[in-house]
Amino acid sequence: METSVLFNKIWVVESLRGSDKKTGKHLFENKLMYLWAQDENLSAELREPKNKEEFLQVLEEIKEDVKNNNSPIIHFECHGDESGFELSNNTRISWNEIRSHLIEINRLCGLNLVITLAVCQGIHLIKSASKPDGAPFSILIGPDQQENSGDLEEAFNAFYSEFFESLDGDKAMEALNSKSGETKKFHFTSAAGIFARAFCSYYKKFCKGSGKKKRADYLVSRLMKSADVKEKGREWARQQVNESLDEGDFGFELLRRRFFFMDQYPENEEKFPLTFDQIIERCES
Repeated sequence: METSVLFNKIWVVESLRGSDKKTGKHLFENKLMYLWAQDENLSAELREPKNKEEFLQVLEEIKEDVKNNNSPIIHFECHGDESGFELSNNTRISWNEIRSHLIEINRLCGLNLVITLAVCQGIHLIKSASKPDGAPFSILIGPDQQENSGDLEEAFNAFYSEFFESLDGDKAMEALNSKSGETKKFHFTSAAGIFARAFCSYYKKFCKGSGKKKRADYLVSRLMKSADVKEKGREWARQQVNESLDEGDFGFELLRRRFFFMDQYPENEEKFPLTFDQIIERCES
């Protein structure tokens, strides 16, 4: 796990049922709230939203805080599954509903947002990055299966203890999974990996086979609205479209620059030197 990501604040966002053990609050009170004693530049906040409105308000609060040059780790403590979070009042919020908020937070902090998930099947938050139009995080850490609250609390206590002692992301991940027995339950996902996954999905859906044909038909219909193109005929228009689709990079470079906020942060050009050929090779392997 790369540790070049910069952060100076941890937000614990807990939304658990009344009868649940408050594992996020315990993590905050027993460990994270004292980070300032270790490093005066570090701080932590606890928020306990009860419903969807309050949950989204917390994300807005984090967004405003990032504008003060704070780069966050957001640690979520909720019930969850493949579709999203279940909140204190038993309402649900989908991964897609928080997607735009995370993208904006990540953009404002220069693609430095780290998310840790003490949430069952939390790694499915990667679904919020299924479109290559903006990275919702730099690093995502979470489980891929059901976990009980005691195991999650023990695992993330081990993770943060190791991380703040050694500042070594790989050792912290080892500590996190050391509480999982022989099975590796917690996984690490990076923005680069998510972009590759999202572009592969886009490429297979719109740039090959029936998807490519539908896209070509749409472009031909747009061209045929021009009087000059009408005069040359539909077959000429289709030939032009097909040649364009076959010769281009299917918008790869435009999407790469947008996903990694390169226009705002030119330094991300060197941090994410992905090429079209590399991604296509991965798509077709």
